Amino acid sequence: MNIRSFIKAEVEDILPIYNRARAEEDCFSDVDATLQGLQGLIVGESIFVASSQNASGEKIIGFVSVWSAEKFIHHLYVDPDCQGKGVAAALIRQCVDVFGYPLSLKCLVTNTTACRYYEASGWQKVRCSSDIDGGAILYRLKQLAD
Repeated sequence: MNIRSFIKAEVEDILPIYNRARAEEDCFSDVDATLQGLQGLIVGESIFVASSQNASGEKIIGFVSVWSAEKFIHHLYVDPDCQGKGVAAALIRQCVDVFGYPLSLKCLVTNTTACRYYEASGWQKVRCSSDIDGGAILYRLKQLAD
C-alpha cells in the first residue's frame, strides 16, 4: 500500500469509494454524491489517498481529507472491499506525520463500526451533538494507540 497526495483529476476515483462506503454503513441520509457534490465537499482541504497495485496498475482504495488549519479530518473513507486491512490506520498516520497532534474528527453516532474503530485506535470522545443525522461524536487524537 502507498499513501500519497491526491491529484484533482482523481476525484472520479474517490467518488465510488465515498458512495459505496457510506451506502454500506446504512447510517447516512445522502449516499449518492455527484462528482460536483464531492468536489464541493473537499474544496480547500488537504487530501491523501491510499493505493495498491494490481494487474492493471495503481488502484485507489481509500482517502482522507483534512481541514489543515484546524487539523480536522473531514472525510476518511476506505473501499469496503479493503476495510480491516490497515488502510484507515495508514491514512491517519499520514495525517499525524503531516499535521501533528491533536487531530479531530466527527463521526455519526449511528456509524457504530467507525465509532468502535476510532475508540479502539486511541481517539477520545470530546462531546456529542445532535445537529446532524441523529447526532455526532467529536473525537480527538492525542496519540496513536500501539
